[in-house]
Amino acid sequence: MLRMLVSITLYGPRGKGQAVGSPQGHMVGSALGQTLGHQPPAEGNPRLRLERVARRWDQDDVAAGLQELAVLLGEAMPGVDANLVSKWERGVRTPGPYYTPRLCLLFQLPPEILGFLPGPRLASECRRLSQALGQALARTVDPVRRRDFLEYLLWGGAALATSSAIDVERIVAAASGHVDRRLLDDLHAVANEDARRMHTDAPRDLLPHVERHLAYAQAMVRGARLSTEETRLYLAAGTLAAVAGKLSFSLGNPGDAHAHYVAADSYAREAGDGPLRGYVLGLRRQLYSDLWRGWSGMSSSMPLQLLEEALAGVGPTSSPWLRTWLLACRAEEHATRGDQRSAHRDLEEADNLLGTASTSEDGFFAHWYESPDARLAGYRGKCAELLGATAEATSTIEGVLDALSPSLVSVRCYVLADLAMACAKEEEIERACGLLIESVDLGSEGGLAGHFQRVIGVRRHLWTWRDTTAVRELDERLHQITWASA
Repeated sequence: MLRMLVSITLYGPRGKGQAVGSPQGHMVGSALGQTLGHQPPAEGNPRLRLERVARRWDQDDVAAGLQELAVLLGEAMPGVDANLVSKWERGVRTPGPYYTPRLCLLFQLPPEILGFLPGPRLASECRRLSQALGQALARTVDPVRRRDFLEYLLWGGAALATSSAIDVERIVAAASGHVDRRLLDDLHAVANEDARRMHTDAPRDLLPHVERHLAYAQAMVRGARLSTEETRLYLAAGTLAAVAGKLSFSLGNPGDAHAHYVAADSYAREAGDGPLRGYVLGLRRQLYSDLWRGWSGMSSSMPLQLLEEALAGVGPTSSPWLRTWLLACRAEEHATRGDQRSAHRDLEEADNLLGTASTSEDGFFAHWYESPDARLAGYRGKCAELLGATAEATSTIEGVLDALSPSLVSVRCYVLADLAMACAKEEEIERACGLLIESVDLGSEGGLAGHFQRVIGVRRHLWTWRDTTAVRELDERLHQITWASA
């Protein structure tokens, strides 16, 4: 019994070496690859298969692990075998209410990471099983091991701890360093789904998952031999690094963001993928732009240089979504320098491109599809504010807020701050402060620490009214959330 217990908790089924690691998890992957025509076919449950292969478990191991769990929990032996596990992975069958929480417990991952739909009943059952397993462990092992087991297995709140305890080096395919095509397909399929979540999920929740799967891809890059799959592997690693960089920036960690962008740029070059590199360069522009600090004027030339390089590298046949976004970003940079003619030229070109974009595409720009005109209008409104047309900016940005989905939390935070800036310049102080408080509250729920810098930048424009009740309330709210004076 003790041998089975140690096998399932510390090492996985049949003791196949699973080292306890740092909290990492979940993947946002080759979303740009799909947008650019690199999307591979996806079948079944790629998440379940990916997590199994990452541990170098066979399908027999998963079945054996579920059986060992039943023994530990004092339950009847389940009728699970490798054939049933294969059917789950291929989508022929779906794990029912008995197997789903036990698979979460076996893999020590929350339901959504394994491709299951989370819900209150499933969370409750996982907590119950985890507690039952903890009690079983308490009766069978010494205190030191019990403490390790409980720290490793028990649920916190409604989801399992994000610590995956996976040795990422084991993701390298078993065939003497050759990349397994099906595993790579799984990486791409999971990536496309999570790219959509990048715009709706809290960055602090999503980033650990992205970084873990980035570690998977990097381990595969290190272990892979030259093959026909090499380009796709670099593409997956590059897109993962790009997403990790964007999430890090949103969390207020520009150093981490820069490191991820450098890695993403390197992988894009290895893949020979101009559009991916263009996307990365567009993201890097934020690190040098004063727009995120609420300033305007002639400062660093780096943002414009990066955007010029990006647009030159993506080419005229790349995704209209990508080129539209890059042009809109460049229009903002021109506007912050007072270059009205260049800003309007870029916005006009972006508008023409947007009319050619197909909503059937997917990837990093999934958040544009529901209301593409509103997304571009957000850039147009910001440009109007930067160029001094504050009344036009206010009207335009108000329309953007009405059209945006409530699920796009980060986008709404930025747009609220932009509207507040326009109101501040119109000396609508109470409204500006109310919008900033709304933006801060929304951002704090998603852990958007990087966004607070933008809010504080707008706050600087309210210095003249610092003694008013509205500004004092804003300062109090900023202090509560950021533990720093505005």
